[in-house]
Amino acid sequence: LETQVLYGQALTYLHQEDQAIKLYEKIIDDMSSSVGTDLLSLHKRVADLHTASGNFQAATTQYKVIEDEYREMAALNDWAALQLSILARSDTNAAELTAYSSLLRDYLGFLPSQDGYKVVWEAEKFLEDYPYSPVASNVDAIKNDAMQLADKWYEGLWETVDELSGENKFEDAVAFLQTIPLDLIGPAKEAAVKRKIEELLLADAVDRETQKMMEIQKLQKQWNNGMLLVRSGQYDEAIQVFTDLLGTEYDDKATAKIKEVSLKAAQHERRKAADAFIRYTKTKDVESQKLLLIESRKILRQILIDYPDVEIADKVRKNIDRVEQEMDKIDPQLLPLLRVKEMSGEVEKQRPDLDVFEQPAEGSQPVGMINQLPVEQM
Repeated sequence: LETQVLYGQALTYLHQEDQAIKLYEKIIDDMSSSVGTDLLSLHKRVADLHTASGNFQAATTQYKVIEDEYREMAALNDWAALQLSILARSDTNAAELTAYSSLLRDYLGFLPSQDGYKVVWEAEKFLEDYPYSPVASNVDAIKNDAMQLADKWYEGLWETVDELSGENKFEDAVAFLQTIPLDLIGPAKEAAVKRKIEELLLADAVDRETQKMMEIQKLQKQWNNGMLLVRSGQYDEAIQVFTDLLGTEYDDKATAKIKEVSLKAAQHERRKAADAFIRYTKTKDVESQKLLLIESRKILRQILIDYPDVEIADKVRKNIDRVEQEMDKIDPQLLPLLRVKEMSGEVEKQRPDLDVFEQPAEGSQPVGMINQLPVEQM
């Protein structure tokens, strides 16, 4: 039964009155035939039985049901009487009846989210046009009920707006307000909606600017941290900080700084490679020489891996070539064996009792070796 009633309401909202009438008439017929007697008489019979058996509380409940039903029926009776009065005058007051019929049709299919205050205004116009209409009190009832429903809907809109604003979702709040049918809420409410939209747009602009300032402060802090790392010689850590700034307001500055720090880092590592090479030239111990050359070559190769686009990349490649030439001179098998180990992923291990940077400065250096590793130009 409840499903059928809901379906009838849906038909009414869609203004399919003829189908709704057929459905409700069927419901009435089914209820009448199944009950066989009126429900109020049954309530009276039950209440009397409770009274007779001494269950006064249960009897009171049943009698109140009857009382409430008759109170509602009295209101329905008054409504029906007024409806009959205007229907009886249909021949002489066709315009009035047509206007009332249209109002009633809109009221029965009334949805505040779609109709706003339309039914309220329609009822007000009817009362203005027909102030002495026999259904004036019915129209007042329609107006008041429609007003309550429309006000509840309108207040709900502001609750949603306040909720969105409280979450700083100003754009969503504006978009929501813009869905309100302004022509269905009246000039005063329309002006309020427009004012609120302006306030929200301003609040959104302020919030965006605040967020932007906070983001810039955060980026500046990152930048300062990167600069401190550069000053302390922690180039790789600094490069990572500046890399994190790419795609932000600091993109151009970060790109330039990455290039600059990469050069500093590469130069620093190249000096370390040069130091190992110079130490190689000052020792006669063959094993120590091999280790120093291996170390120098390793550092130089790592520069090309870590900083592939650095300005001194060509110099580093030439330095690698020069170191490998020296490796071939002292042991033709050293470089091929080293390359095999590199391909297999093995790590060249240094003798535990030998530090390549702690070798004694003895012996003579090859002619022109330092000139071919020009650290003064880095």
